[in-house]
Amino acid sequence: MNNGITLSENVKGLMQLLSEEGKTVDEQMLLMLLNQMSEMHKEYQDTLRELNQELQNTREKLTQLEDNIQVDPQQKQILEQLVNVENKMKSGQEQLRSINNTLEIKAAEVIDNFKKTGISALNNTCQFLGLKEHLIALRDTSRSNASMMENSIDKIEKIEDEVKNALLHAKNAVRTIRGKELLDPSEERQLKIFDKLKAPYQKRLDKYNHRTEKLNMAIKKLENLEQRSERTSILGKLEENKEKIASTQGEKKESEQTKEQVCEPAR
Repeated sequence: MNNGITLSENVKGLMQLLSEEGKTVDEQMLLMLLNQMSEMHKEYQDTLRELNQELQNTREKLTQLEDNIQVDPQQKQILEQLVNVENKMKSGQEQLRSINNTLEIKAAEVIDNFKKTGISALNNTCQFLGLKEHLIALRDTSRSNASMMENSIDKIEKIEDEVKNALLHAKNAVRTIRGKELLDPSEERQLKIFDKLKAPYQKRLDKYNHRTEKLNMAIKKLENLEQRSERTSILGKLEENKEKIASTQGEKKESEQTKEQVCEPAR
């Protein structure tokens, strides 16, 4: 089964229809959502590929900790965190597929209504498709992804402190037996292994913070386009009402003139 995001014929057809009927604002807003979905799908795919390699690399790195300190509990936590991130990415992919399926169904409905009722079926297309709601949902997911990366970094740093304390305790136990001065915790060097473990999470944190910013910008742009569309619609209605009033006044004047001619006595 192909788990990728594929633009359906119905959505393509609706985009073409919006373009042909001059609904450029609606077309722009739909395209904006589709672009965000496409970019996020690629990000999820890339992350899942990276995670497969990281799981293997992490197991290797954790076996390199010096002095044979027992790290099985910490190792389990770090590996579990990678699996949690993997599940989070798969959940994000599922959200994209769900939105894509919803768009496909609703696009088909709009096209069908257009065939029955004409251009009026294209009114409020963006609201009907739920474009703003979908963008907000994706933005919230991106925020959640960033938060997960922050939590992952915090957990790794906590594990790092635990391992460093265990290493220090073991070294000082040996130094006590040998009558040597105890090592100061502040002098204990950093474990480069944990810097390498944190690096991918920091990279993803930056990526999802950037994605959240892009989605916020897309939501703001959509709101501006909606406002512009509403103003255009209001101006159109005002102009239409003005024409109706002018037409009514013209008919009334013509009717009054007709009555005057009828009521005028014959000479």
